[in-house]
Amino acid sequence: MVVGRGDDGWALKRSKRGWMWNQFFLLEEYTGSDYQYVGKLHSDQDKGDGTLKYVLSGDGAGSLFLIDENSGDIHATKRLDREEKAYYTLRAQAVNKRTGRPVEPESQFVIKIHDINDNEPKFTKDTYIASVPEMSDVGTPVVQVTATDDDDATYGNSARVVYSILQGQPYFSVEPDTGIIRTALANMNRENKEKYQVVIQAKDMAGQIGGLSGTATVNISLSDVNDNPPRFPQGTYQISTPESTEVGSPVGRIKANDADVDENAEVKYNIIGGDGVDMFDIMTDKDTQEGVITVKRPLDYERKKIYTIKVQAENTHLDPRFLLLGPFKDTATVKITVEDVDEPPVFERASYVMEVKEDASIGTLIGSVIAADPDATKSLVRYSIDRLTDLDRMFNIHSGNGSIVTFKHLDRESFPWHNITVTAMEINNPKQVGRVPVYIRILDINDNAPEFATFYETFVCENAKAGQRIQTVSAVDNDDPIGGHKFFFSLPAEASVNANFTVQDNKGNPKQTSRVPVFIKVLDVNDNAPEFAMFYETFVCENVKAGQLIQTISAVDTDEPLVGHKFFFSLNTMNPNFTINDNEDNTASILTKRGGFSRHETNTYLLSVVISDNDYPIQSSTSTLTIRVCGCDSRGNMQSCNAEALIFPAGLSTGALIAILLCIIILLIIVVLFAALRRQKKKEPLIISKEDVRDNIVSYNDEGGGEEDTQAFDIGTLRNPEAIDDNKLRRDIIPETLFPSRRTAPTRDNADVRDFINQRLQENDTDPTAPPYDSLATYAYEGNGSIAESLSSLESATTEGDQDYNYLSEWGPRFKKLADMYGGEDSDKDS
Repeated sequence: MVVGRGDDGWALKRSKRGWMWNQFFLLEEYTGSDYQYVGKLHSDQDKGDGTLKYVLSGDGAGSLFLIDENSGDIHATKRLDREEKAYYTLRAQAVNKRTGRPVEPESQFVIKIHDINDNEPKFTKDTYIASVPEMSDVGTPVVQVTATDDDDATYGNSARVVYSILQGQPYFSVEPDTGIIRTALANMNRENKEKYQVVIQAKDMAGQIGGLSGTATVNISLSDVNDNPPRFPQGTYQISTPESTEVGSPVGRIKANDADVDENAEVKYNIIGGDGVDMFDIMTDKDTQEGVITVKRPLDYERKKIYTIKVQAENTHLDPRFLLLGPFKDTATVKITVEDVDEPPVFERASYVMEVKEDASIGTLIGSVIAADPDATKSLVRYSIDRLTDLDRMFNIHSGNGSIVTFKHLDRESFPWHNITVTAMEINNPKQVGRVPVYIRILDINDNAPEFATFYETFVCENAKAGQRIQTVSAVDNDDPIGGHKFFFSLPAEASVNANFTVQDNKGNPKQTSRVPVFIKVLDVNDNAPEFAMFYETFVCENVKAGQLIQTISAVDTDEPLVGHKFFFSLNTMNPNFTINDNEDNTASILTKRGGFSRHETNTYLLSVVISDNDYPIQSSTSTLTIRVCGCDSRGNMQSCNAEALIFPAGLSTGALIAILLCIIILLIIVVLFAALRRQKKKEPLIISKEDVRDNIVSYNDEGGGEEDTQAFDIGTLRNPEAIDDNKLRRDIIPETLFPSRRTAPTRDNADVRDFINQRLQENDTDPTAPPYDSLATYAYEGNGSIAESLSSLESATTEGDQDYNYLSEWGPRFKKLADMYGGEDSDKDS
């Protein structure tokens, strides 16, 4: 049998049984215009006479691969890509054309696609993120990058990839075969440069010229190591704080800078020296890595004004590799200045205990308290008793020397203890007040007679025998003597001769009676509940913080247990505003649970406190503590506890009060306008009607009172000269001297006003009281037969004819100017 062969060599081999198939090889990515020749099939049974035909079946037969049924030539019809399909399996058979029967069994063969370098290497990521510790040795691996090539790795070098670095020298390098990136420069410092960008190239064909390549970016960060010690920016710090700073409060901050980050920059501060080691402490602020200096003990400006401490800062996470760089610590000196503040007076003791007998007379000295101003000024103090702790005013204190005396008679049986509070106030600054508790014990005296312990209902039988006991009696006494009670029983003198009964000691001989003392001691049982030791006036500041102490309370119990008193304090119910802390010393502290109190919302809180003892049976009581909300200054000193009074009356809103105020203002405006209109209506016009042509010729250049001054210029005088009031003085001037006016008898004949004016002119010229500037300038009445007739401007305006003013030249030289002015106008008109 003859076999065909493909382009790359023989594909078929000779076999005794027909043919044996091998592989056909076909290059991918064929770019020719004709079909690509694959190979040739030929059977031994083919005589060349055209009686046989070749049939192809399998992958792509008839579409991708075509066979010439006569010659057996196979062609590929399309461009093939090895990356899509690397080989195709087909079956071939020779068939008799006439009978359609195969002349040989069907055989199978493979067409394998030969690879060409048509794919570039591709990285698994476009961008890699990696980090390496700073100061790493050369060759420290950072990250491995990987690129793949889709070409056939078993055929040639098309898929053999070689790595190289395009960007990132001289800091990093890459292994050509593995793609491992390593450090290439020693002692790379993060503090100098933290981030690097490296570009890696992957090239196939073993990196030869003509190979395809791809690139990837690697962002490398230097991670921090502790290679930098903390350093203080300055060697000495100055801090000041007032002496009133409370224990535990911060006074200042210092910081040692560390170029490292995160845990490598964590610093621990310690005070290692100085005279302020016992007075101050330092801690580390975890958020800012600052050293916070706090007060360890109370400060006193008068005792010491300046402290010096030496502070050390050191790293908490050390790296042994870098210890050779030097000590990872630093020191600085801090000078703390204590500032003086005005402090309240301080008592010599935290509390005082005094004793006085209950029969002490008023004014008896009980004891003294001493307080002094701790400031350098040593201001004098004034003592007083807080009357809220001594409501009955049982005691008094000398304001100058602090001596406490009785102010009223005492009774131990009513109050065996008195707990008062004494205050000491600076005279120069009354706001500075110190307080101290004073416990006064009332000593007992024998001022109460013993009496029967109970009411006895005694009976005697009719058949009782002499000497028979009919009753045992006992006695009680309110007093409490030191040696205990000792009672003596006997019959009074008037009953000592009683023939029926007698009293004898229970242990005595009935036949021999004697008086023996009987001491009856009353043993205490726990039948009284503890209660507040005193009345507490408690207040809470509006600006108080949560957890702040506002009151310390104590309790008393009239019982006297053998082991001493032990009280327990608790709240009756859970309270959202306050809590109680049992101090386990028979006192308790009242603390705030929140801040932000407001006396405008609630000015008083009632806190129920349960006090119980430890005796049997347990006794307890509930006492109410009244807590007022007060305004305080920044130091917590109370300023005012009274809720501010409401400005507006109760029941009226602000809007209603504003409306009432506006109504009142509108009413006042209406009244003023009405009064002004009425006053305006009272003014009479100068001209009443058109018919009244008599005018008031008003001269505005005189010093008189103007148009309204009818007292100074009385027009009626001209009209009726006889009505002159000689005694009436002018109101517009004040005469310098008052002389009796000299007036001549009025002229009866006043037909001509000119004579009247001349007469008055002569009188004023001879009158020394008349001012020289006063002149009568009223021309309302011209008189009869006047040549000028009426001077009224109203009437002259109604005259239709022209006026003839030539007569003015006849009045003398004073009217010559007027005559020329008006007379000349007529002459001009005539011309």
